[in-house]
Amino acid sequence: MAKDAITMFKEAAAQLQREEAYLALEGTRKKNDEDEALQQLIGDFNLARIDLNSELSKSADKDQDKVNAS
Repeated sequence: MAKDAITMFKEAAAQLQREEAYLALEGTRKKNDEDEALQQLIGDFNLARIDLNSELSKSADKDQDKVNAS
């Protein structure tokens, strides 16, 4: 009996997860996720990006100093 597409996909995904490149990527991702200083910097960046987008979306009363500081 022929394998269905879902079974073939699951087998291919399982094989991919055993590849050295995938394992290296996962190890790096885990280290980054556990790095508290890096996560704080990412959070700070995201907050600054939100503030900038908020200022840029204003039409008339844009605070140009806030836009330039970002």
